[in-house]
Parts: sequence; structure tokens; C-alpha cells
Amino acid sequence: KNGHITVNRQRIDLTDLRKKVLKQYYANVISPLIENTWNDDDFNKASTMVLVGGGASYPELVDCFHEEFKGFLNIWRMHGQRTLTTCQRSPSMQ
Repeated sequence: KNGHITVNRQRIDLTDLRKKVLKQYYANVISPLIENTWNDDDFNKASTMVLVGGGASYPELVDCFHEEFKGFLNIWRMHGQRTLTTCQRSPSMQ
């Protein structure tokens, strides 16, 4: 998470590589998964997407969500996102 490793007594900065890989992961895995799982009706019912889990710790991933859903979904990152899991059903699902 700190963005560097030490190899042969030399510190190697991985920050740029991590940013690139996280953006690729979002584009190749997360975004297509959302696209194949959620339909327009789901987006019409939602006004906010809440990010939880370890990935929400990476600003690069959070920025990708903001960029993709800018203008029609609020993006919230929960405090304690690494250990938080929640499921709340809307009244229409009960």
C-alpha cells in the first residue's frame, strides 16, 4: 500500500505502476461486471453507490467510479471500508 518495495538494498517506487494497474483492473473487470449485472432500471432506482471493501482504500479506484458515474450517481466511500460489509434491502425487494 505504501507504493514501494526494496530489492537488493534499493527502494523501487511502484506508485505509477500501481495506478496504471488499478485503472486497468477497473476498466477490464469492475466496469464490465457492473455493466453486465445492473440494468437501466437498477440505475433509475439508485441515487448513490456505496463503496466498501479493500478496493475502496485506493483513491485510484474510487476516482474511476466517480468518473464513470459522474452526473447520475453519488459515490460514497464508507469509513472502515476494509472490514465493512452490508446488505440492505429496499422495501420493494422484501
